[in-house]
Amino acid sequence: MNIEQFKGLARLPKFAIPSHYDLHLKLDLSAACTFSGTVKINLSITEKTNFLVLNANQLHVHQALFTTSGNQQYCPSDVVVDDDDEVVVLVFDETLCVGKGLLGIEFSGKLNEHLKGLYRCTHVDEGVKKNMAVTQFEAAAARRCFPCWDEPALKATFKITLDAPSELTTLSNMPIIDEKLDGNVKTVLF
Repeated sequence: MNIEQFKGLARLPKFAIPSHYDLHLKLDLSAACTFSGTVKINLSITEKTNFLVLNANQLHVHQALFTTSGNQQYCPSDVVVDDDDEVVVLVFDETLCVGKGLLGIEFSGKLNEHLKGLYRCTHVDEGVKKNMAVTQFEAAAARRCFPCWDEPALKATFKITLDAPSELTTLSNMPIIDEKLDGNVKTVLF
């Protein structure tokens, strides 16, 4: 098997099904307007595979690790990001067996101006133009913020942690569970 089998697919292969995402995002709203993050995804591997295929668009994947429920760890030998097909393919030398596990991914990206995923908007505060980050994940736009199974049929629960400048207001469609200040950074858990 090679990764060419995943080119041009309308849907992701069903090798793995997510049940829960633990997403941690760190915003840099300076002129660069970037973000970085980690996502830990609880998965059920449904058939033996040497690949995990997720959606991702305009993201850089820095590191990935799959840990089975028995604490066996698998690091991909190759990570292929295909922005044309909006996927990232994690290639493993060892076969991942049927069962539950946790996929951890470190990634980064740039706040886009497409009004999809995690994007940049501006506002004027006391005459000064400032950046802000906004999300729009409807249909298939979450893949612009973090690697995920971004298909409406694949429902999962979420825990979201956000690191943002302490002077900013953070909002979500879920209540704040916890908030901590560390210097000029505010960490908010939704």
